[in-house]
Amino acid sequence: MFSIIIPVFNKVDLIYDCVYSVLNQVVQEFEVLIIDDGSTDNSIGIVKEFSDPRIKIFQKTNGGVSSARNLGMQLANFDWLVFLDSDDVMDSKYLLFLREAIAMFDSKIFSVNYQLYNVKKRDYKFPKLTTKVTNGEKGYLINYFKSVFWGNPILTGSTTCIHKDLIHDGLKFEDGIRRGEDLDFWFRICLKSDVVFINEFLITYKVGLDASSMTSKFQPKDIYPYYRWFKLCSPRNVYMYLYTIKRCFWAMLNIFRVHGLKGLFIYVN
Repeated sequence: MFSIIIPVFNKVDLIYDCVYSVLNQVVQEFEVLIIDDGSTDNSIGIVKEFSDPRIKIFQKTNGGVSSARNLGMQLANFDWLVFLDSDDVMDSKYLLFLREAIAMFDSKIFSVNYQLYNVKKRDYKFPKLTTKVTNGEKGYLINYFKSVFWGNPILTGSTTCIHKDLIHDGLKFEDGIRRGEDLDFWFRICLKSDVVFINEFLITYKVGLDASSMTSKFQPKDIYPYYRWFKLCSPRNVYMYLYTIKRCFWAMLNIFRVHGLKGLFIYVN
């Protein structure tokens, strides 16, 4: 069975579609953990309109999406953890594809393809993913770090399912980081297991939202310090180093554009 973890913060206009898409799954064996990260709107009131005993609501003071996901992982009752952001939606066959892949492959990390829906423009785009797998449209990624170096993210906060074993050593999302905290988590779990990718568009990822961290102001320390990854890189996989360099470059470029050299000094110290 699956534990679906949904962090929520002020998504009153979007949370209904998100939760409805979960309850509309072909596979019905799951629990839904709604982690309210201190919402000040009626998001949780909307969730309470669903009279389904599988929905469990936990409320906490605002601490960011990392702390909400970490609490969800801690409270999960089942072995397979499915992450879903509160502004995104699942295809009705998402859990079905996951269940079939779990039975087929010996892995603890699974991911699916996704489409981007621009809320303002009302159109869809399909991100470029470099996903060479061992078995056609569904299989082990031959080199996860090569895939994310050449293409867009594969593991995201709405397309990823992991086994609970991966976090038994205390691994978690890093608190206090607004950008890249999820990329760090995916980097670290991929050191522990192969990734199985399912090339089906099973998640609709909504973009163009005003509250997105991609468009809001940020400080240098809001961005994950990707240079920490160099200590984790293996000389047997050059793409681990290249991906780390890529993330460092873009982080430092964005910081320089907004905060100049002073911002770069703050970021690396």
